[in-house]
Amino acid sequence: MIQAYLNYLFKDLPSHTTPNAFDVVDNFFFKIFQWTIFFTTIFLLAKFLGPKLAPKWYSRLTPRKIREYPSYIICTIHHLWVVPHGWIHLITDLQRDELQLQNIHYVLIEAKLVPFIYGYFLADLICYALPEFINYGSIEYVLHHVMTAYLLYTVMFGSGHLLKYGPHLIICDTANIFFSIAWLMRTSERLKNWKIVYYFELLFVICYFFHRVINLPLALYAVYNTPLSSTMGYGKYTFFPIVFLQWFWFYKIVASLGTKGSAKQKKNNDKKAGKDQVSEGEEEEENNNEEVLDAKKKSKDI
Repeated sequence: MIQAYLNYLFKDLPSHTTPNAFDVVDNFFFKIFQWTIFFTTIFLLAKFLGPKLAPKWYSRLTPRKIREYPSYIICTIHHLWVVPHGWIHLITDLQRDELQLQNIHYVLIEAKLVPFIYGYFLADLICYALPEFINYGSIEYVLHHVMTAYLLYTVMFGSGHLLKYGPHLIICDTANIFFSIAWLMRTSERLKNWKIVYYFELLFVICYFFHRVINLPLALYAVYNTPLSSTMGYGKYTFFPIVFLQWFWFYKIVASLGTKGSAKQKKNNDKKAGKDQVSEGEEEEENNNEEVLDAKKKSKDI
């Protein structure tokens, strides 16, 4: 099964002439503008309506979570729309026979999603990533969004056949659906201790490993390895930095989970010893939870 997938991934692209995505999507830049306004509006509504519609919930949020929750909301909307498309398109493509694969125009299937994806990235960059960089010096997210936006831009003007790999990249956000929902549930006093939150976070780590640490580098290498990657110009040189960020964030996730586990063990030991320092252990565990969330937050998009 793995070998069959790899054979499919590295299979030669169709040789017939095909348009690029920019020629296929009418009013490309205007549609990007529309979706940017859409996601920006949702972000601002979440930010300003949160304290009015749910004052008790809002009052319990830490300053960092107050900054982050609108971003998680638009992130979840984006992923819930594009990820099912990615899986459906990928599974459908895997079922095509040789003749169909040689005559297909991937650009006609995949290009319509690009303005939606681009609009999300621009909105999150403007509303969340840039303010985080300006106010708190966090540059990782800005670099990620800028590189990904540039990569999408070069693909739009490259060979339309390159959009075969779109679903391979989109499914990487499967992991973040689990984490975004778990993150939002953890902000609720009533929901944060539900077992399903733990299972969502576990699924996040598992999916992140397979989709981003393993599959994403393979998919980007397949793109880089095809002669048609030359039609992307300098866009193909964003591949390694994007992959490196995924590996770096996974390292931070694993390291922070280890720290969280140590804090829980200390808390259990304190309880068994009947110490009065249990509350301190709980506070330390909460701080470590924040570190875990911070590591995962940076990894919520490709």
